[in-house]
Amino acid sequence: MSVVPSSSASTCRVLVIDDEPAARRGVRLLLRGERDIEVVGEAGDVMTAIELVRDTKPDLIFLDVQMPGGDGFDVLRKLSLEERPLVIFITAYDQHALRAFEVHAVDNLLKPFDDNGFKETLVRMRSALRSRETSNLNAKVDQLIAKLADASPLEETGGLNDRIVVKSSGEIFFLKPEEIDWIEAEGGTT
Repeated sequence: MSVVPSSSASTCRVLVIDDEPAARRGVRLLLRGERDIEVVGEAGDVMTAIELVRDTKPDLIFLDVQMPGGDGFDVLRKLSLEERPLVIFITAYDQHALRAFEVHAVDNLLKPFDDNGFKETLVRMRSALRSRETSNLNAKVDQLIAKLADASPLEETGGLNDRIVVKSSGEIFFLKPEEIDWIEAEGGTT
């Protein structure tokens, strides 16, 4: 297991998870020239992969299907939705393609893959990352709107936040601004 510390936000942080060192090396070599991609670690088994995903919080994982200790789908099952990065499956067996897309994988690369197929996968990966970023931004805007709505005056149909609190002769009144003709102060401030 190897880990690289976090860098800039515009860089896609990637883990390569495959039990074959040559396959991991091949993916790293294909990613080497991509300026917007940083390989932050690699793993060769399920347990190490889960630990590494949790430790490095990558944006994307290249994930082999068959590995010691289980399979790539086990890695995803053990991660919460919040922990789960985008996934590109890499496998020698095409029968896993349907299952890969059932778990919303960005792509399914069949070994051995060529440079052109890999480049097409990177195009899909970048599109998925933009979509995810837009989704995250939209969710944050929705949260902000909800917070602002909670902080704003309530509707005139029974809310108290649109009222002015007035104490008069020992009693407290909640008045709407349109119900007030004039305000006059007498005596102390209490």
